[in-house]
Amino acid sequence: MPLIPLRPLLEATDRYGYAQGAFNVNMVAQAQAVVQIHDLFRSPAILQGADLANGFMGGCTDFLHATLEDKQKGAANIAKAVQAAAATTSIPIALHLDHGKDIESVKAAIDGGYSSVMIDGSSLPLEQNIALTREVVKLAHAVGVTVEGELGVLSGV
Repeated sequence: MPLIPLRPLLEATDRYGYAQGAFNVNMVAQAQAVVQIHDLFRSPAILQGADLANGFMGGCTDFLHATLEDKQKGAANIAKAVQAAAATTSIPIALHLDHGKDIESVKAAIDGGYSSVMIDGSSLPLEQNIALTREVVKLAHAVGVTVEGELGVLSGV
């Protein structure tokens, strides 16, 4: 089954009142394992590739200093692994970028095959975070990709 955007999965959890886990993967075996277990239980799956994992999967062992090229290669590698695992099942699967730090990282994930992205502008002042998130929404929604924004810590909550 092809990857789907995150929104329909989350709408189902809301409608039917259940929790949905999301599992970060940074190697092929992890993606296969998550899909196999979800298939066993006939449950939708959310797999995530973190911005740092994209760098690692792109060949940068010092993933804290991964280049955009590393992230582009890695996003494509993770998406390829998840798409291959998804092809073995009929359960809905979303592939979500976890904590994309900038527009370039988000674009690398979208171009690589992710069906959902998170932009983490929580270190920015709120207005700049909103502007960045708007930019990502325009880019992602144009190609059917779901967007999550990160606010950071909410005081008192």
